[in-house]
Amino acid sequence: EIQPTDSEQVFLFVLTLTQNIRRADIISGRVRIDLEGIMGDRPVTLHWSQVSDGDTPEPSFRFKYFQQLEGYLTLPGGFGPMRMVVTLEAGERRKPVVRSYDWAELLNH
Repeated sequence: EIQPTDSEQVFLFVLTLTQNIRRADIISGRVRIDLEGIMGDRPVTLHWSQVSDGDTPEPSFRFKYFQQLEGYLTLPGGFGPMRMVVTLEAGERRKPVVRSYDWAELLNH
């Protein structure tokens, strides 16, 4: 879910992570958030370091059944977001999980 703020360039994201209740193992790792969009008539992908305040590390997670993460994304002027790509990396034994979401749908959620 993406929510606008008082600033046209800043958005609150709410990310809810879940896992199969039968697994019941504690899982931990990090979340990579990339934004795909258009800047100056060109397709561009912005990474966490480009949309966070610079001091905030990539979000991390540690949960058994579910966890909700929140944070802010600051978009550069002239950037038109199209998609948010979320990658969950939970250690070497598990393959990364990648999900892509339409920006407009996240805003209207």
